[in-house]
Amino acid sequence: MSAQEHGNIFDDGGDLNLERFKPKPTPAENRPAPLDLRHIADRTKFVSRESREVKPPPVPLLRRGLHRTGRTATLTLKTTPEHSNRFYAIAQAQGWLIGETFERALQALEEKLAGQGGP
Repeated sequence: MSAQEHGNIFDDGGDLNLERFKPKPTPAENRPAPLDLRHIADRTKFVSRESREVKPPPVPLLRRGLHRTGRTATLTLKTTPEHSNRFYAIAQAQGWLIGETFERALQALEEKLAGQGGP
């Protein structure tokens, strides 16, 4: 059998070569215990490479609007959690639906740009 061929597991032939499968060697007897390694690291002032950076807790997102409307187009965008929360907080404070809040924000931006001589 060549190195590229696979043997048939149901074949009773005795020519299956298992030479490359050997038991793992036993660990060295003179290896220090984990607690000893900790003491050695402390004595030699070993600096760990593991990160100790603390990630800030995620900002919880406010929930989407409660009402369904006839609006059918979807606008998907990525923003920061803070800006998303600001948007939903405005909608909630004014009692507006999410789509209505977007339409009002777009209208306000267009009016501001028109007042500045923009497009």
